[in-house]
Amino acid sequence: MNKLFYSTILFFGLSLSLFSQTKTAKDTLYFDENEKEISQAVFKKKCNAAVFNCQITESDSLTTQRVFYNFYFGKISTDEFENIVIHFNAKSDNKLSMSSNILIYHRDKLLSFKEGRRLDSLNSTKSKKITKKKYTKYKKRHDDIVQHWNKSRDKFSKEIKKNHNTSTLFVANKNYGYELENEYFTWIIDDFSFLENSYYQSIIILKPNGDYFISFGRISASNLFNIIKSNSWLDYQSDFEKSVKTNYSVGYGIVKDLVVKKYTL
Repeated sequence: MNKLFYSTILFFGLSLSLFSQTKTAKDTLYFDENEKEISQAVFKKKCNAAVFNCQITESDSLTTQRVFYNFYFGKISTDEFENIVIHFNAKSDNKLSMSSNILIYHRDKLLSFKEGRRLDSLNSTKSKKITKKKYTKYKKRHDDIVQHWNKSRDKFSKEIKKNHNTSTLFVANKNYGYELENEYFTWIIDDFSFLENSYYQSIIILKPNGDYFISFGRISASNLFNIIKSNSWLDYQSDFEKSVKTNYSVGYGIVKDLVVKKYTL
């Protein structure tokens, strides 16, 4: 009797354990930079490459790991370039020329200081209540950072316009209480499809021949300047394509420079 009893308990215990493991176990899917499903081994190689970064998303039953570009050299048609010029000329007083380069500082969304504080409080488990004195202090610090960013971009924009035939735009998909106009430039709110990406911010360079470069995140002033002033991107495109093909952890040529020099303007 005792033997039968303990055998039964053991059987149910093992069954419950196996059921629990089956219920909580998650499948993992891996996708490359083109949203194509890949193996874990290929995923790991790409994650080690200079041109890529990898991100994980979780749900109750599934883990998804994806590869994203850190930066990208691409090509559009001259007709597409002209359509972009026409599109933004209708949106901005800063008129673009069909024969000029375009530099775009792009954001997914702009947040006022107040809205940023509100979202921080919603996304944090810690209390974000602060005194009026601290609020004023934090806002001044925020405003000083914004002012410095605006001023430095304006200075850079004037330099590349004067010396390298490049016009600059500041574009965001959405705005939440942010002051669009400042003493240096005005932000454009627009969800133009060419600018759609899954990153919070990016810097885009477009040339009249259709060549374009996108940096999804940080880029040094020297690299940005060198890419803009270069008349031909053939070497850059070759370095990029070779770095993608080999998944080289250091990167070739311009790719290596983009990885090593990450400091922003």
